[in-house]
Amino acid sequence: LLGPISHVDIVAQFEGSQGQKAWLSKSKIGLKNAQGDVVGLIGISQDITRQRELEAERAQMLADAIARADHDPLTNLLNHRAFHTRLAAISSDARAAHSAYAVVLLDLDNFKFFNDAYGHTAGDQVLERVAKAIQSVTKDHCPIARLGGDEFALILPGTTVKQADNFLSR
Repeated sequence: LLGPISHVDIVAQFEGSQGQKAWLSKSKIGLKNAQGDVVGLIGISQDITRQRELEAERAQMLADAIARADHDPLTNLLNHRAFHTRLAAISSDARAAHSAYAVVLLDLDNFKFFNDAYGHTAGDQVLERVAKAIQSVTKDHCPIARLGGDEFALILPGTTVKQADNFLSR
């Protein structure tokens, strides 16, 4: 025998007789003789179901970690870093399209005194309610962030100054 003529790797999902799903990795090598005729095939199959499950779990954990890294844990709004990333992208898109966008900054006046008077738990509840109120008057495509303790920001793509004023009235 002269050796392998080709090598084939296949990864595929299969369904067992009881409906269970399994991932198999199959490797096959064809062999030929001195005349070039295929005379044999060597193959190995391996159950890689657990490996695939672990890969899916790791991918989900990474997606969850990225989402947590971009969101404020109290309000689930974007955080400062994620907001600036979105602002840069929207700004670039608006320049390229020659369109407008507005940035709205909101600061809760004297919020420190509220926290001091009523406690941080009550303050957190107010911040959550403010976040929900902002979300209730914005469109889904408007990024909203909690920039700091009592500071919020919104980006209103495709919004003129007059439209931003109208928005603020709501």
